[in-house]
Amino acid sequence: MATAIAAATDRVDVLINNAGVMTRTRQETAEGIELNLAVHHLAPWSMTANLLPLMRPGSRVVNVNSEGHRSPMRGGPVRIDPDDFASLNSEHDFDPFLTYSRTKLANLLFSYELQRRRPELAVTALHPGVVRTDLGRQFPKLQVAAIHAFALSARRGAEPVVRLAVGPEVPSGYYERFTPVRSSPASYDESLARRLWVTTEKLRSPSP
Repeated sequence: MATAIAAATDRVDVLINNAGVMTRTRQETAEGIELNLAVHHLAPWSMTANLLPLMRPGSRVVNVNSEGHRSPMRGGPVRIDPDDFASLNSEHDFDPFLTYSRTKLANLLFSYELQRRRPELAVTALHPGVVRTDLGRQFPKLQVAAIHAFALSARRGAEPVVRLAVGPEVPSGYYERFTPVRSSPASYDESLARRLWVTTEKLRSPSP
């Protein structure tokens, strides 16, 4: 994908990283990476890394995140240990909600660290709201229907993403839909973000 974009243009003004999964059981990619970690953290990190040479001062990176980064649906703390790959990869303690939250926190740590390393860019992350998508397709239909009953349409969920991507203001930080808010205390841990970056570099190249 990044190679195709580079072949088609000589600059990238806006990059939106928007992909999500939630699995009932632990699943791996062909590389042996747990699927949530691959989709929520490694994929946007890699896409951004490969497109950074095409970005200019003021280019925007928008990472679609989730309020789930604060705590999983079933409660409990969200912790990341970048120095313990088995833990990061949910090899011994997989829980669908905890793993989802952990990988969304990883994505947010990446967002803030990218902004620190590339201050000439405008990097944002956001929770677009609870949106009616197929994210919960592996879960019981009645459970998903109860959530969809008060969820936003896909069109409304996309509105804040578009605003951050092309709106007149130059945004940064974390947003709950259109409103800038403080994310979880763990997301501001700069030491943790740097350690996660180093671990990610070992898994992916080239380096941003």
